[in-house]
Amino acid sequence: MSYRPWKIINGANGAIMGPQWGQPSKKLSIFWANMWPNSVLFYMDGTLEIKKIDEDYFLEN
Repeated sequence: MSYRPWKIINGANGAIMGPQWGQPSKKLSIFWANMWPNSVLFYMDGTLEIKKIDEDYFLEN
């Protein structure tokens, strides 16, 4: 299990977007961060998982 840092953009509404180096074949639509009290985010297609560790977000691939 490896983690790669994500570049996070925090919008006024708390949305999480990125990564800026993104994978164009993947949908970048991500659920709202405040929908996940356990700080785990998923891509809409369920292929990737985001974990919040010590206030940083990482991409679990």
